[in-house]
Amino acid sequence: MPARYDPIRRAAPAAASAVGAATGTATGLPEHSDFQSGVTFEKSSASSLPLSSLSGSSLSVKFMAVMSTLCVLYLFFILQKDLSVFRGPSSTDEAQLDGSPALGVGSTSLAGRVHTQGVPAYEKIQQQCGQYVAPIRRKSRRKRVDSYYAHSEAVALGTIMIPEHKMVVCTIPKSGCSIVRTLLLRMQMDARGDPLPSNFSERQGFLQTNNYDRNLHKELRTQDHDEIEAVASDPSWLKIAIVRHPFTRLLSAYREKILQGKFRRMSKPLPGISENSTFTQFLDALSARSAGMLNEHFRDQASLCGFPYMDHYLILQLEKLKPGLRCVARVMGFSDYVESGWGPNGTDSMFDVSFGHEVRGSITKDMAPNFMQVIERFNRDFSWFGYNTSFSALLQSPSRPADEEIEIV
Repeated sequence: MPARYDPIRRAAPAAASAVGAATGTATGLPEHSDFQSGVTFEKSSASSLPLSSLSGSSLSVKFMAVMSTLCVLYLFFILQKDLSVFRGPSSTDEAQLDGSPALGVGSTSLAGRVHTQGVPAYEKIQQQCGQYVAPIRRKSRRKRVDSYYAHSEAVALGTIMIPEHKMVVCTIPKSGCSIVRTLLLRMQMDARGDPLPSNFSERQGFLQTNNYDRNLHKELRTQDHDEIEAVASDPSWLKIAIVRHPFTRLLSAYREKILQGKFRRMSKPLPGISENSTFTQFLDALSARSAGMLNEHFRDQASLCGFPYMDHYLILQLEKLKPGLRCVARVMGFSDYVESGWGPNGTDSMFDVSFGHEVRGSITKDMAPNFMQVIERFNRDFSWFGYNTSFSALLQSPSRPADEEIEIV
């Protein structure tokens, strides 16, 4: 096997020879040594002359030789500190995973660093669940937690901390928050030794869960700034948000909250909106207000999870919730909570039960102008979460034949 190129061994004789030439002393190297390089080195004839016999030009040559020696020695020690540039990848480098996608705000690529304490959960999930979960497509630098943080989250249904799993989950109104928050509540209550009854996932149990919810969920925004900052900047805490297609989310909110009159019991009412308002009028009212002026069921999803403050955020689209959540649960170690313990007998999966407040409808071709309204007003929800801005793509969802209407839940 041919010897590998080694810059230090190549640099050493040159440095030693230059030292001998500059100081008039022996270098300790043979007069004609190839030093595995094929290069011949000779003693300088000036090395045997006394310093007093040198001319001014000879002194200049000596000075330049000394400076050259210092430069060579500096290079020698720099190369000694980092041989990997020339000697190829080490066994540690070869053991690293590669090909990880960009991780968004303030995060670090897996291929770009050496791991001594294991792979962070968000990177494991990207490796094993990449077809369902993706990093947020937000490029700005992470902000340090400040007094405005509480306004960047949902107030009624905020981001939940699960310390037992070092996990932060953002649940967004009208984006599957009811079933997800019930799952998280069950996990927390079991950890406290006070499990919920097996039928808590039915409608009556859901109302009971809402009562539990206010007392037992540990919401991130209610912690002090130092604790929020510690979690937000720590990559070992998984941050994941469950989002929904902006158009179907607002259409569902309109059909449940507006047409059924529930908006009258909600905070931040929309002036001029009634049960008889059209979907276009509803969207016009939303477009006339900023995110902070809207009820959380209608507010931009991008404004509800404290996204600018987190070192990373993984996005799970509601349209991929069943396979995506199952995959995340398997990686994070809470599959049992997803797959069993639900329903009247406690034998069902969480995806086999109904929470009783779905509103079904359809998307039709004449809604194309409404789709454009949503893109214009809620553009961050499309760009950050990877949703297609094509209306025809929404109509031709791969989960249904192109000639069928899409049900909204």
